[in-house]
Amino acid sequence: MNILTSMLAISSVYLGGDNIGFSLKPNGVIISGTYDVICDNHIYNPKNFDIRPGDIIISIDNQPVDSVELLNQYISSSSDLNVDLTLIREEKELSRELKLNKVDGSYKTGLFVKPSTMGIGTSTFYTMDNQFAGLGHPVKELNTTVPIIEGNVYYSSVNGIKKAEEGKVGEKVASLDVNNKLGSIYRNTEFGISGYYTSIPSNATLIDVADFSEIKTGPAKMLTVIDGDKKEYFDINITSISNMDTNNGLKVEITDPRLIKLSGGIVAGMSGSPIVQNNKLVGAITHVIVSNPTKGYGVSIDKMINHLFIER
Repeated sequence: MNILTSMLAISSVYLGGDNIGFSLKPNGVIISGTYDVICDNHIYNPKNFDIRPGDIIISIDNQPVDSVELLNQYISSSSDLNVDLTLIREEKELSRELKLNKVDGSYKTGLFVKPSTMGIGTSTFYTMDNQFAGLGHPVKELNTTVPIIEGNVYYSSVNGIKKAEEGKVGEKVASLDVNNKLGSIYRNTEFGISGYYTSIPSNATLIDVADFSEIKTGPAKMLTVIDGDKKEYFDINITSISNMDTNNGLKVEITDPRLIKLSGGIVAGMSGSPIVQNNKLVGAITHVIVSNPTKGYGVSIDKMINHLFIER
C-alpha cells in the first residue's frame, strides 16, 4: 500500500473532531485477566508465573494462535499439562509456561481472554483520499501497544460526561454502534491510529495544516463532542511547545468556563480532538495531567502526519 510519504504531501485536510468508536484485533489473543484455579487442593493463578493482563498470546508450543477459538481448540486437545506460550508485552516477545489444570473433565487455564480491544476516541483529520487519523497516542492493553491485523471505526455518540476531578480521570460516557462501520484502521502507533473512511463526514470542513514553526504559545481552540454527535469548539491555551519527536510536545490548558463546568477539563475520549490556532490545524489533544485535569498535552500535527502517513 502506498501511503503519503511526507508532511509536504498534505497542506490541507478535512477537520475531524468527531467522536469515534474503534476495535483493534491483534495477530493473537489478548489476556484480559486471570483467576484462581483450585485443583488437587492447590491454587494456581498464571499471574504468579509472570503471565499478565495485557499480554498478547501469539503462539502455543510454537503453533500460531490468532483467535480465541483456536486457543480453546489447542488447549482442549493438548496431551501435555504444561504448554509454552509466546507472548507480546510492551513490544517485546517473551516465553512463559502455562499450566493446564483438569477440573470436572475439562482444562482450566486461569486466563480470561478476548479477541480484540475496543474503545472511544476522537478523529483528528481526514485527507482528500479518505484516509483519517485520530487519538494522537497508541491504543494499548495496559502497557502493550496492540499490534493490529484488523481494525474498524464505528459511529459513536456521547450520552454524558463523567466529570474529572483532581487526581481522578473523567470520561466521555459514549456508545458505539458496531452495525454502523465508518472505516478501517491499518496503523496503531505512538502518534495515533490511521486508516480509511468509507466517505468523509459531510460536516467536515477544509482547513490548512500548520508547519511546526507556525505553532505559538497562546490562545487556541479544541474541537470535540460533548453531547450526541455535535462538534463544538472550546477555548484553550498552548502554554509550551517542544519539537521533540513525541506525542506530548504541546502543553495545553483548558480555559473555556463552560467545558470546565461540564467536564472538569480534559477527559478520556477527548484524545485526538483537533487543536486549531490562527485558522490552521496545529495538533491534537493526547493526555491529561491527572492532578490537574484542566491541563494536559497534545501532539503537533507535523509529528502525527509524518508518523502515520509513511511508506509501508
